[in-house]
This record gives sequence, structure tokens and C-alpha cells, in this order.
Amino acid sequence: MSRMPDDIESKYNHDNKFMWVDSQLEKFMNKVKELEGKIKELEKENKNLKIYFNLDSEDDTEWIYESPDGGETVYRRKFNDHENGRELVKEKSQMDLFPLKA
Repeated sequence: MSRMPDDIESKYNHDNKFMWVDSQLEKFMNKVKELEGKIKELEKENKNLKIYFNLDSEDDTEWIYESPDGGETVYRRKFNDHENGRELVKEKSQMDLFPLKA
């Protein structure tokens, strides 16, 4: 448990018995504001990734990406569709997101 600072003045209660509680509430409220900011940043990043990967389209098709040669050639097929075959992915921009480590 944290120690109560000596120089705080209660914002919410004017009784010394509750000064420590007020200081903890203030720390909590500051942390909530910080985390709300981080959530907004992550939501913005998530929206950008959905646009990049074209996940906001009307088509809710889920794809499995496969590469028989370590990323040189990339194929995709519909999730759980093993009968209709796969199609060649000609866009290399998605592969640039995750470069292979040498």
C-alpha cells in the first residue's frame, strides 16, 4: 500500500481521516484518463489496420494465407474451404508489414 504524502490537501473531503482515500482516488482518476487516451490511440490504429487489410468491406470472408516457398509466392483460400482451391495473391504490400528476419 502506498504511503500518504505529507503535503496533500483533500479535494473531496475536508476531514483529515479521508485524505489518504482522496489521494488514492486522485491517482486512480489520473490513471483512468491515461488509459482512456491509450484506448483511443489503439482504436485509431485498429481502424487503420482494418482499412489497410480491407476488413471493413461488406464481404466478411475470412482468408487463410499460405506460402509454399517462404513468402516468395503467396496464395489465399477461404477459411474452411479446402475443395475450391486457392488463388495467387498479387499484392505484395501486405507482406511488407512483417519483414523476415535474416
